[in-house]
Amino acid sequence: MAKVRDRTEDFKDTVKRGALSLGFNEAKRAALMASFIIHKPRERSHFTKAALKTVYIYLLPCLLSQPGNF
Repeated sequence: MAKVRDRTEDFKDTVKRGALSLGFNEAKRAALMASFIIHKPRERSHFTKAALKTVYIYLLPCLLSQPGNF
């Protein structure tokens, strides 16, 4: 865990130095840092999961087996 923390801190320091050299103010630097945050995708509903499963199991093989589709 210490390695990950060190790399994160190094990344933050690098972004801060780069933003300062480009003349970014605190608000712009904060916006830049926020753009790097990786958001966890939302959990899909049961309906969406079932619909995607149906597509993958039944429809996708049919589409791929027809000549000229892909």
